[in-house]
Amino acid sequence: MEEQPVVVEPTMWLPPINSHLKFYTLILAKQSYVRVRVNPALVVLRPAFSISISITVKFYPENSTRKRSFMGLSLDHTYQIPCWHITSLSPMNAVRFILDLINRTWLCFQLKNIFLRWKHFDEGGNICWEDGDVYGVLEKIWYFLCTMSRKSYNQGRNELPFSLEIMKIIQIPHDQFRDWNSWYRQKKRANPYFEREFKNAIRRPRTPEELLEPVLYDHIATSESAIQELETLKFGESGCSSTADTNCLVCLQKLQIGSIACRLPCSHLFHKDCVIKWLQESHMCPLCRFKFPLKINRSNN
Repeated sequence: MEEQPVVVEPTMWLPPINSHLKFYTLILAKQSYVRVRVNPALVVLRPAFSISISITVKFYPENSTRKRSFMGLSLDHTYQIPCWHITSLSPMNAVRFILDLINRTWLCFQLKNIFLRWKHFDEGGNICWEDGDVYGVLEKIWYFLCTMSRKSYNQGRNELPFSLEIMKIIQIPHDQFRDWNSWYRQKKRANPYFEREFKNAIRRPRTPEELLEPVLYDHIATSESAIQELETLKFGESGCSSTADTNCLVCLQKLQIGSIACRLPCSHLFHKDCVIKWLQESHMCPLCRFKFPLKINRSNN
C-alpha cells in the first residue's frame, strides 16, 4: 500500500510576501489564443469575456542577471462576463469593476511600482511605466477589453478569452535567497511529498499572519529559559540518527559524528554553539520558523 503523505501545517514555512521593500509589480494583459475558426459574418447576440486572472509572487536575488526565482504565491480564477457589461461602463465604474474582480481573486498586496504590458493578436506588445497610478493602469486594461471586443478577428465568437497576470517581483539579498533554496532542497530530501505540499500551500489564500512577518519581530531573542531547556546530544549516537548529507543550516557545515548538537522541539538538528548564537538574536528555528518564547525586555517595546 502506498504511504500517505504527511500533511504539514504550512503557516511557519511559507515565505512572507509583504515584508520586503524592494519590489515591483508586473501586469500582463493579453487575449488568450484559441484555435477555433469562426465566421466573421455571424452575428453573436451575447458574446462574453472569459477573464482569467492570475496573481503570483516571485522572489529573485537582488542585482542578479540569472533567472532563478523562488515562488511565494500562485492564485488564479476565471470569470465569465458579458461583453456589453464591461464596454458600457464609464471609465470610473470600469476601474472599480476590474479592481473588484482582482480583489475577488484574493489580491493580498498593494499595486505599486507597476509595469503594464498588453498585447493584441495583430499588434506588437506595448510597454509603459506607471509609477503607482493604479487608476491609470486599470483604465488601460478596460480600454484594452473594449478594443478587443471590436477587433475583426473576434467578430462571430461567443467567447473572448482574456488573461490578466499580476506578478509581484520581490528582490531579496543573495544570502537570504541561498538560504531559502538550501532549506527547500533539504525539505525535499527529508519528505518526498514536500514539493507537492508546498505547491498546494502557495495556491491557497493566505492569512494576515502569513502575509507579513515584520523584520524587527524576527530578531527578538529567545527567552533564556527556553535556550537552557534545549536537548543536547552527540551527533550519531543512539537517539540521534545521522546521514552523510546532514548540515547545520546556521553555519552551512556538515554535522560530524560525535559533534555536540542541539535538537529543537521541531526535531531539527544544529551545532549547539551555532543554534544558541542564533536563538540569542531570533526566536525562530532557522529551518522551519518554529517560534520559541520571546525574551522580554524594554527594547522589545
